[in-house]
Amino acid sequence: MSLRQELAELLQYSSYSEMILRDRMAKNISNVESFENELFHLIKLKGKKEMDVLNEYKRKITHN
Repeated sequence: MSLRQELAELLQYSSYSEMILRDRMAKNISNVESFENELFHLIKLKGKKEMDVLNEYKRKITHN
């Protein structure tokens, strides 16, 4: 890991991850963070809907 960091710094990147992203679809860390944030919000909404369904089912079974 230290060699990866050293290589990244030699090529003027802040991290190895940033360096390898330049050749991949994401292109940069900012794009990755934006994708993760968007995905988090979508998953959170989906999870809430699923919990509502499960809670309703529980209410029907327990009458509570």
